[in-house]
Amino acid sequence: MVMSKELKIGLLFIGVLFLMIWGYKFLKGKNLFHQSDTYYITYDNVDQLTVSSPVMMKGFKVGAVTNIKLNPENVQELIVTIEVDGNIALPKETVAVLFNVGIVGGKAISLEFNSLCTDDCLENKSFIKGETRGLLSSMLPEDDINRYLSAVQTEIGGLMDSIGLGGGNGTENPADQAKMVLKNLASISQSLDVLLKKSDNHIQKSLSDIQSFTGTLKQNQSQLTSLVNNLEAFSGQLAKADVDQTVGKADTAIQAITMAVADLKSILGNADKSFNNLDKMIHQVQQGEGSLGKLVGSDTLYNDLQNTVNQLNFLLQDIRLNPRRYLNLSVIGGKSSQYVKPETDPALK
Repeated sequence: MVMSKELKIGLLFIGVLFLMIWGYKFLKGKNLFHQSDTYYITYDNVDQLTVSSPVMMKGFKVGAVTNIKLNPENVQELIVTIEVDGNIALPKETVAVLFNVGIVGGKAISLEFNSLCTDDCLENKSFIKGETRGLLSSMLPEDDINRYLSAVQTEIGGLMDSIGLGGGNGTENPADQAKMVLKNLASISQSLDVLLKKSDNHIQKSLSDIQSFTGTLKQNQSQLTSLVNNLEAFSGQLAKADVDQTVGKADTAIQAITMAVADLKSILGNADKSFNNLDKMIHQVQQGEGSLGKLVGSDTLYNDLQNTVNQLNFLLQDIRLNPRRYLNLSVIGGKSSQYVKPETDPALK
């Protein structure tokens, strides 16, 4: 069956409209093809958290931030809306930790809990407790930070005591005191070297990430500039166009189109049944089944009709040539003449 030009244009319009709606939802961090649950988190300061920022669980992305707005009941708080994969059940003691993704910038939310839930789980559109983690806590584990700070505090205290020379009685030789200071400084530098070696893996990894990131930015500078310009133009167009109203009209149009498609499917189904019945009837006629099939497949009726027409023609011609043969009328008591058979009978011609 060949589609008409109007049908092709209609299908193309529906496809383009669907892609526009899907792209708009995708830019806001929503995926129309996956079921998700919505949760709310309150923070005093989101610290440059943006819409579409990732929501992580053990380092794996399970959702995204979809909206950030001021709490109408408390203007000192912000309400962050997130959408999480609907297949993940969150316990009620879940904590949403706001942390730094890296040194350069970028924020994300980590969902942390100690055990899985069975029956007592968070319901859709529930509030989750929110916490904020600093830059240093985001980069290093808490145990390592405490150990490093303790070592630094000890060494710095010794350095201050050595430089201040507060432990002497004032009778020591200045040269001996200077040697003691240099010895203490050497010990401090050795301790710092040990501390830096312990932190070398984290520092090297951070520097490598920064170098890789800056190199990527440098290589794709022109593409990033073009992308920023396109996003700026697109955001300007979205600001001028009433996107929410347009999407609402698009949703209404899609619902109407869905109903029309359902009606069209019903009509096509009925038409298909009618075509099947018609095809079956034509097949029976071709096979000579039924009254119509016998009439179509046999010449007897045609021959009988043809003979009947010929006989009627003969009768009418004979009436026209010999009316006295069929009408016996007397005018004023006169007698009609006797019928004389013509010499030539038209029926015998």
